[in-house]
Amino acid sequence: MDKVTALISCSPIKSHPSTALIRECIESIKARTDARIIVMADGVREEQEEYRPRYTEFLTRLQAEYPDVEINAMTEHKHQARTTAETLLLVDTPVILFIEHDMALKGKIPIDEMVAMVMGGKADVIRLLYEDNDLINYTHLMLEQIGDYTKTMQWSQRPHFASTQYYRRILAQDFSPNSKTFIEDRMHGVIEAEDNWNNNKLWTYTPK
Repeated sequence: MDKVTALISCSPIKSHPSTALIRECIESIKARTDARIIVMADGVREEQEEYRPRYTEFLTRLQAEYPDVEINAMTEHKHQARTTAETLLLVDTPVILFIEHDMALKGKIPIDEMVAMVMGGKADVIRLLYEDNDLINYTHLMLEQIGDYTKTMQWSQRPHFASTQYYRRILAQDFSPNSKTFIEDRMHGVIEAEDNWNNNKLWTYTPK
């Protein structure tokens, strides 16, 4: 798919060098699309130095198992926002599919429809529901439902399709060049403080 690049964020975890978690994620993408896949591998935190050998082995195994998957590995800890900003320099498609390494896609997803919404300017982000109670917990941030989609003022880093241009804008506009943070930790406040949905066209996929 020449319109979408899948970005998978990862960082050192205790289960490395096992690739089981991210393998499930990669396979869930490959089962639904032939999009280019880039693994955004953050560097090792100072307090996690003991993880380095296992993390290095994990990345080596991952590349051997998936030679067609690109790995953009940071040489130092930069956290999710900066790692994503740097990886976006490698992206040449108008749409990204953002997935964290332990959040494999589930069920039927109308990918072509979502890509069309983003490319047509109707959506900046279309987020997939991951927990059954999300709509209950964030009822106050859910707006109008149109068909299978609900306008929302709630940002989540759960799997989502997004405009590449939009992502570049928010990472430059709402994050300092040296910020070390999760995207969600900053963006949920930015979005909730916004008084105009059209400035951040967020949707949640909410089919019956």
